[in-house]
Amino acid sequence: MTSFRGLLKYFTVAACVLCSVKTVSAASDSGFKNRTTVLLAGDSIMEQATEPSVDGFISLLAGRYSRSADMIVRALSGYNTRWYLKYAMPGIEEEITRGDYNPALITLWLGANDAVLINEICCGTNRLQEGVVGPVQRPYARACVEAAKEAGVSVLDLYSHFDAMTVTARDKLLVDGVHFNAAGHLVVDEKLRATILKEFPEVNDLLDTYQFPIVSRWMKDDPYVPETTK
Repeated sequence: MTSFRGLLKYFTVAACVLCSVKTVSAASDSGFKNRTTVLLAGDSIMEQATEPSVDGFISLLAGRYSRSADMIVRALSGYNTRWYLKYAMPGIEEEITRGDYNPALITLWLGANDAVLINEICCGTNRLQEGVVGPVQRPYARACVEAAKEAGVSVLDLYSHFDAMTVTARDKLLVDGVHFNAAGHLVVDEKLRATILKEFPEVNDLLDTYQFPIVSRWMKDDPYVPETTK
């Protein structure tokens, strides 16, 4: 998608990718802020992040920014990177090109279902690949980081964050060794918010700006005045 302004990679129990795109204008013709949209795409890690019952980080985002932004989810459990890029990405690109939504930020979290060679990641193929936390997977995560650096994009290496933990500490954040529980989602939520603030401050400003004014404005500017009765 040629409108992408940047790309933000995430590595945790799976390799996740986030993309920043051209920011929408701050105000509509009515004078109020245009509704910001965030597109969250990926596999089951992203899909389960929508679950309020486990404080999924997408559900936390949706609740936190309900007055300012819509979270659009395109998460497909079981998809590997090849399938997603081949069968899902064209449809997503068409949605954006058609103007169905104009995301200020796109997240793409893939890799939990991948099995690839390191040179498929780091040799200019532009594929988004791999990773489960552990010594065997560490070279894949490093290759992803290097590929992101070569592409000149921002990197948040969550793989290293989780890999630095003891097995006991890490297991307390996961339900099955791959997917997050509530505590794990809180960690991802914290890291995601911090990275958006650091790497994409203009997107952070959009998320922090309400679409419509708070009610105190209308209480002051347009108070209720009862009609006088004769």
